[in-house]
Amino acid sequence: MDAQSSEPSRWSSAQAYGLSAICLILGVVLGYLLHAPVAAPVQNAAIQSAAPAGPVSPEQMQQVTPEQMKTMADKAAQPLLEKLKQNPNDYDLLAQTAATYGKGRQFDVAVQYYEQAAKVKPSAEIYTDMAGAYHYAGAEDKSMESLNHALELDPKYANALFNLGMLKLRVKGDNKGAIALWEKLIKTNPDNPHRAEIEQMIAKVKQSGGSFAKQ
Repeated sequence: MDAQSSEPSRWSSAQAYGLSAICLILGVVLGYLLHAPVAAPVQNAAIQSAAPAGPVSPEQMQQVTPEQMKTMADKAAQPLLEKLKQNPNDYDLLAQTAATYGKGRQFDVAVQYYEQAAKVKPSAEIYTDMAGAYHYAGAEDKSMESLNHALELDPKYANALFNLGMLKLRVKGDNKGAIALWEKLIKTNPDNPHRAEIEQMIAKVKQSGGSFAKQ
């Protein structure tokens, strides 16, 4: 699902055109896919780029080592961790800690705090955020499982419907499954501000004909 992932070795011209068009549309639908405070520099649908606390340029990001990222994430999370010692079941603190580690690209750690937050107060939002962390941790099945949990709690939750559709399209190659979810999103959220873009995505996937699964 990540734009940096390898694509199929052979594409028909229709598939290539369809995918490029979809990616352009997805760029407009920023803030939807894997709605969590974590991200990759370039991603099919997009959360904002993850970055350590404070303004950091893309050039600086490329120079930061994984160890430095972990140190920066730990430092940013420290005040929250101190508060959690006093209130270990505080939902807001757990969610903020998870988000902080997500921004620092410590996705395995972020998942742990999202899981704790979900135990304290299960919600479609927290499971959708958790799905983002699982995705960037490389656990696609867990990501989909989290989105399914979100939709069990709120079958109309737009972000979960959109995200699960993207995972079905890009990870499973399930065009029909993705379209069905996006059509449900439009039906259950008729006033969604990104309705036009999502309708364009549906049309492009239908036109493309082939699978967009990772290989």
